[in-house]
Amino acid sequence: MSTISNKYYNGYLKNNINKIDSNRVNYMEKQVVYSSDNKIKSRIIQSDLIDSYISALESKIEEKTNNNEMIAALRIDEKIDNKDNNIRTQAIYRGVSGSKKVAITFDDTPSPEILRKLINFAKENNVKMVFFVNTKKLSKESAELLKEGLSSGLIRIGNHTHSHNTELFKKLNTKNINLSEEDKKLISKEIDDWEKTLKNYGIEDKYLKHYFRPPGGGGGYKNNNSYILDELSYRGYKYLPMWDVEFIYSINQKRKMDPSYKYNAKNIEDILVNSVEKTKGGNLVLLHFRNEDVEGSLNAIKKLKDKGYNFVFPEELLKDNQIIDNKKS
Repeated sequence: MSTISNKYYNGYLKNNINKIDSNRVNYMEKQVVYSSDNKIKSRIIQSDLIDSYISALESKIEEKTNNNEMIAALRIDEKIDNKDNNIRTQAIYRGVSGSKKVAITFDDTPSPEILRKLINFAKENNVKMVFFVNTKKLSKESAELLKEGLSSGLIRIGNHTHSHNTELFKKLNTKNINLSEEDKKLISKEIDDWEKTLKNYGIEDKYLKHYFRPPGGGGGYKNNNSYILDELSYRGYKYLPMWDVEFIYSINQKRKMDPSYKYNAKNIEDILVNSVEKTKGGNLVLLHFRNEDVEGSLNAIKKLKDKGYNFVFPEELLKDNQIIDNKKS
């Protein structure tokens, strides 16, 4: 039996057992595990404290699905007892063309020198940025700089996992793949270790669950395996920002046509400016904590700001009516 807090048991069950409607059933069908072969398909633990709730759900789901599938368990533990347990993670790929809004993001493990340059630039130019950091090699000095950036309101951080295990996450690029239980544990550990490391450095919980970006984008592409979005929703992450402008693949493609084409600051600057001006904004830009990326992007941002572009957080790229309410009904 799992240990469930009195607050959860008395609050959640009291508020929900007698309020099961079709919308709630749609949501709960994703949260329960129900299969004819009894295979566990989600991170869950069982609890006989919620038998009455499961029975109520079972009768409703049987009415809705008219099949013999079994409810095996309900995802419930102490971690669900928090204000974010009703979040549904939203993937963002780009925003609205013509908006003259751009979101700048940087990935991987930053050096203190690069962080200092980016934070100073953000403050001096009123530019918002998101840093998707890996934490395995994150230094204490870099963590202190992240705190400074967060306190400015112009910098946010996103979970890019602890060790950037692309081989693990690229499995999620296959839509119908059945992840092994070991893979699921490893994915959970990557997410958990990121959170634990930053908490150990003194970064507050309120900064940790705005964003998640999987290494290599694994599982974040449209129509791919839904496991990562389900897992992030369970954990209370708000957004999974992908990208529509990047530089590694773009420059490699150009190099196939022209072997002399280099990965350097000038080419990054040109690609960024041209990409944004082509769509008149709405761009979600993926950069890395490299000197070339920093120099090229900051030069591009200055040029674009002079032309009236604003630099915002990823969800601000969307029109109000495009932002899906993250709260599950």
